Amino acid sequence: MDKHIWIQLENHEWDLAPNNINRMTGQHVQDPPQTVTLISPETLVSNTRTMFKPIEGDALILRRYTENWTRPDDRKVNPWDLNEPNPTDTGTMGTIPGPVIECDVGDRVIVHFRNKDNRSGLDPIHRMHSLHTHGFVFNITHDGAYPLTPPDPNQAGTMRKTYGTT
Repeated sequence: MDKHIWIQLENHEWDLAPNNINRMTGQHVQDPPQTVTLISPETLVSNTRTMFKPIEGDALILRRYTENWTRPDDRKVNPWDLNEPNPTDTGTMGTIPGPVIECDVGDRVIVHFRNKDNRSGLDPIHRMHSLHTHGFVFNITHDGAYPLTPPDPNQAGTMRKTYGTT
């Protein structure tokens, strides 16, 4: 069975210490909280959040979408985790790590990947990204572990023409 997954790379602020707790040390963050406005690049919904340790510059997140990029299909990575923030447009607008790809043994998984890295001041070559998944078996040319994956001659022309836009 073919399983289509739609994943978009987006950039926006991300809080490294939600709830004012550094998850590495368990200590409270000493910096004062900051007010940050997040804007969804597809729905243009915005929300204002208080962040205790926002990433300086934009964080890159992977966000699941419904078929043909119709709307975000946000789900918690761990639905049972009460500490994980709301990933919808009213919350963090995505998750880190990225979405879980769910399938059954024998399914053919087709990932539609769209690059919406719109960080300013970077030329397109520095906004080019790959997707590296765990738990799948595939040809090494489709591994996505840049720069370790050898170039795929079947995609080279397409990448040069469209990187940074799709």
